[in-house]
Amino acid sequence: MDAIRYQTIRANGLDFNVATAGSGERLALCLHGFPESSFSWRHQVPLLAQLGFLVWAPDLRGYGGSSRPLGVPAYALENLEEDVAALIEASGAKDVVLVGHDWGVGARASRLRGDRTRVSRHGRGQDSLSR
Repeated sequence: MDAIRYQTIRANGLDFNVATAGSGERLALCLHGFPESSFSWRHQVPLLAQLGFLVWAPDLRGYGGSSRPLGVPAYALENLEEDVAALIEASGAKDVVLVGHDWGVGARASRLRGDRTRVSRHGRGQDSLSR
């Protein structure tokens, strides 16, 4: 199984601590819930990489090693959606599977990207995006 590595990804004006594994043009973007971090995906990241995905599991804004903007308005759902869209852009992936739980951020982010991508629904908490 692929080992999990950590790197800092700059997106939407913030620095995100991202657990990564695998490679390629198909991104599995794993979005944690409250009050968790990328660590919650430690069992799924290697498996998704073994299935042929580039896997990113970021600490979302305010969590873990990622940037922590000040003020409650900085954590509005719209800002979280923009973070996810910017992470997708930063990955350079041609196809993206959003895997999320808790907040439903994955589904909301796919609606934001609808003008730039084709969205396919796969079930609870999982969407696919294609450029």
